[in-house]
Amino acid sequence: MAVLSDGAENRRDSIALAFRDTKITCLEFDDAIHGLRTSSMHCFEGPEWQHLKRGRESFAWGPVIKSDPLGRCGAALIYGLQMAILKAAQVGQSLVGEDEPTRALSSSAVRVESSYLIDLRALETNHVKDFTFVHGYIEPVLVILHEREPTWAGRISSKHHTCMISAFSISMTLKQHPVIWSAANLPHDAYQILSVPPPISGVLVVCANSIHYHSQSTSCSLALNSFSSQPDGSPEIPKLNFHVELDAAKATWLSNDIVMFSTKTGEMLLLTVVYDGRYGVIELIIICFFFFRRTVRRLDLMKSKASVISSGATTIGSSFFFLGSRLGDSLLVQFSCGVATSVLPDLIDERSGDIEGDLPFPKRLKRVPSDVLQDVTSVEELSFQNNMLPNSIESAQKISYVVRDKLINVGPLKDFSYGLRVNADANATGNAKQSNYELVCCSGHGKNGALSVLQQSIRPDLITEVELPSCRGIWTVYYKSSRAHTSEDNEYHAYLIISLESRTMV
Repeated sequence: MAVLSDGAENRRDSIALAFRDTKITCLEFDDAIHGLRTSSMHCFEGPEWQHLKRGRESFAWGPVIKSDPLGRCGAALIYGLQMAILKAAQVGQSLVGEDEPTRALSSSAVRVESSYLIDLRALETNHVKDFTFVHGYIEPVLVILHEREPTWAGRISSKHHTCMISAFSISMTLKQHPVIWSAANLPHDAYQILSVPPPISGVLVVCANSIHYHSQSTSCSLALNSFSSQPDGSPEIPKLNFHVELDAAKATWLSNDIVMFSTKTGEMLLLTVVYDGRYGVIELIIICFFFFRRTVRRLDLMKSKASVISSGATTIGSSFFFLGSRLGDSLLVQFSCGVATSVLPDLIDERSGDIEGDLPFPKRLKRVPSDVLQDVTSVEELSFQNNMLPNSIESAQKISYVVRDKLINVGPLKDFSYGLRVNADANATGNAKQSNYELVCCSGHGKNGALSVLQQSIRPDLITEVELPSCRGIWTVYYKSSRAHTSEDNEYHAYLIISLESRTMV
């Protein structure tokens, strides 16, 4: 799935969904039905597309789709080495047919106008591992991470730096895609590239044992452990003072220069792209124009918190990120950057180490256990150096976390057993008798393992019991001690109104 967005306030985003084997559907929100409607469909299956498979009947994974940051196009990798370019329609164009009545939308959405294919074999781009669009160019630029000559663990001593990245300028009008820059001699275990947000731009190449930054004008690297190596004749790269591995890690950007990694063990790491603010003038090969770009000096990585073993991570807005997990509870986390204008005051409870905070909506959550998001450092909040101003003025910045919501996950189940619950009703019959039983499951994996108790219906905790023979209705009254400030301490249900036949009790 990818989001097509051009950043304009008066245009809605569209969603592009990719299905096996090569089906792509674009959806947009329709005010007329208050739901999603299909704006375009693209399919590269059937007899006329059979030659793209090159004799293969199945592929290890389905299509992978990415979108341009400015919403100008999208790209989908199909059949291993075929890149489908989805050209977005310009503002004001419509894809509604002549025989279909035009429905007025309050705000138009980004739509796909047409599509065409790029054969990566003709570009000598084989064994594609990942691709992304980068920021800071007039035309869409697609950076592809691929391996020139595959290797494996038994031949690391002779072939170890076999990956490279190639940046293609996508001209959708001429359907041309020249290479504008590239970088070779990347480690064989490189598996992911991240587009760096402006004003820095460029890409981060994530490997199991190292991280590399590359752009059209500069590059730098960071070794994560002793297994990292550099090509023969290249200078020594900086190394961390602790060991970590990033294979199977999930990443998301918290700001324009800070990216968060969630490792395979549930550890959260923060990578800071340190730039000096010097402006460099870069001349493109195809279109001669000049623009300013920050110069990256180094990469800094440090430990943050411990969380669930995540299967995906994404940033929501400017202060939230979501950690999705197949092995534990998925978390919606709010973070705060900076010390002067913190949006999360007094988030850390020093006595218990739990992460908590005032909820911005009426729904109140129980205190999250301390093992959901634990400290792996000796301090409660992180302090790290980050260049915020163009004159290389370094300022200490703190990041605080608070769990706002979570999705309970009881899988995967490894074993289960059932039995009578405590205080079971022996006289219950029918459906009420089924509620006497509970299902106890061994769920989760590793640090996220837990005992889950499954029950039918909701069972309230009985505090007291009072007979009300003539009761007609019961209501609770919401109370606020201060309308200017809302917190969990001064906002609660304070009164209970009971309507009887002859009187009303408060």
